[in-house]
Amino acid sequence: MFIFGSKSLLGIFSHLMLVLILTGCASRTALVDFDKNTNFNQLRSFYIYSVSDEDQIGAVRIVDRAQFLFENKGALIAEAEFSDASVEIEHYIEEQENDSRFSIGLGTGSYGRSGSISVGGSVDLPVSNDLIPFAVVILRVIVKDKVVWQGSQRVEVEKGGNQSIGLAQVEALDDILREYPLSKKLDI
Repeated sequence: MFIFGSKSLLGIFSHLMLVLILTGCASRTALVDFDKNTNFNQLRSFYIYSVSDEDQIGAVRIVDRAQFLFENKGALIAEAEFSDASVEIEHYIEEQENDSRFSIGLGTGSYGRSGSISVGGSVDLPVSNDLIPFAVVILRVIVKDKVVWQGSQRVEVEKGGNQSIGLAQVEALDDILREYPLSKKLDI
């Protein structure tokens, strides 16, 4: 004997599926890899720098943001010779082809007692031949010339020029540093 009617079960199931789909679409996490033998609680001071030479304005923006985020997590920013670890940030813009396509299909066939045969085909037509820009940020934490933690993220750049590139870079960096294992969590 069921307590709920079939319509209410269907409603509950459809609401649950909607929540799961929205949660899956909303979550975006950075790709992270780290050395399991490193005690990250011992790393208190960091020297942060960019290795990307092409975009000096972006480098300053990203380094400033990283320093701000590390300080908010309780870390100290120091010169290279006085730091426990170095934070190397690489950033660039990557363009990917827009793979939006529209498919047209045409087919014919028969089905019967004596067997079946079908003939058909389809044509894929590109909707757009634009390139989509992505801001890519890679952050490496280095201790004694050894990478002990690495995170990377790629965020699509919205149309709008250099300001949009900067926003996408900052968003990618924020996603990466949400995953970094310091004692305080980021509230971004």
